[in-house]
Amino acid sequence: EPLTLGYYLFYLCFIITHMSKPSDQELIDQAKIHYDAEKLFEAARLLRQVDKDSPLLTDFHRKLLRNASICGKAVSELLAPPDKGEDGGESQWIKQGQSNGSYPTTIYYKVETGAKLTCRMETPVPTNLLVPLLSVLNESELYGTWIPSWTMPIRLGVKQSKQLINDTRGHQIIQVQCDVPWPMSTREVLMDVMAIDDIDKNGFIVAKMQSLTEESQKHLLSGYEVPPAEYGIERIDYDGAVLFRSCPVDHPNYASAKEKFSDDLILLQFVIYFDAHMMVPQSVVNFITRTAIGHVWNMLLHVAEEVRDGQRKEHKEVIERKSDFYKWVEQRSQFMLKQMKDKKSGSGVEEEPTNDENGGWTMEDVLSLSI
Repeated sequence: EPLTLGYYLFYLCFIITHMSKPSDQELIDQAKIHYDAEKLFEAARLLRQVDKDSPLLTDFHRKLLRNASICGKAVSELLAPPDKGEDGGESQWIKQGQSNGSYPTTIYYKVETGAKLTCRMETPVPTNLLVPLLSVLNESELYGTWIPSWTMPIRLGVKQSKQLINDTRGHQIIQVQCDVPWPMSTREVLMDVMAIDDIDKNGFIVAKMQSLTEESQKHLLSGYEVPPAEYGIERIDYDGAVLFRSCPVDHPNYASAKEKFSDDLILLQFVIYFDAHMMVPQSVVNFITRTAIGHVWNMLLHVAEEVRDGQRKEHKEVIERKSDFYKWVEQRSQFMLKQMKDKKSGSGVEEEPTNDENGGWTMEDVLSLSI
């Protein structure tokens, strides 16, 4: 009878569905594997399938989900066009300028209450700059060798930069102290940096940066304790993200970049936010947005060129010291680029074989290069 047949078909589908559905423990075990590979988003996707009331979910899992949400929000902000506001409203971003020099670049900014400044930079770059850029951004203790400083018209520059911890290959905490205009005291930021591999799912690498405070350290996935600031130094709030992905053909800078470079393009996007903890004069805001940010950005790209061409002694020594590491970075980057080309051609991409059982590098190593 039709009713009886339909009942059995429904029952059969029910059994098959529940037989194939992984248990909460299996989901958590798989999430741990992805987290150890620095695939935070994939780990979170699995954990969201676990019963929220399950006793298997620990504080560590909840912290993981929180961090994934914060990083996901940063990615969403960078994926949203800066010339369009939320729900089709007016954009809050102010276009500071656009350069069609060596690397077509657009800079945006927005200011809140005089002390909170957010800047956004977007530049399509040739694929041969991907690994050098990752290297320059990762080597935080070398920032002082290339980030410019100013004494006129205002005092501004990196005074000291060092890596405090690197507890996993995709996570580090960086301390940066900056000289600022008199009579302000030296400013310092402790940057909690988390790099995430989402190449296989969405084709990008992202690194999320946020200032580390006594309050925010409660959400760290490690047991690091924030040290007190030195006498005469004031800590500021800092937030940011850098995203590497295939450059969309409808990006405003795509056409001009494509004329300069024959290969495929990587879109380098960077957003930074900081609160100086005092009212910042408009003259300082103008200098930062019109001069300092653009100059630092151009230096980053220039230094990446020199790293690519073997002209930076300090970076060259680091790369030689980590030769196996950077060799893998190149291999993994090539897989990302192949994925880009295959997506354009409409073909599938098979998962790149790993060498974990032989002690080979994993994507965690690549992501430790992120900013």
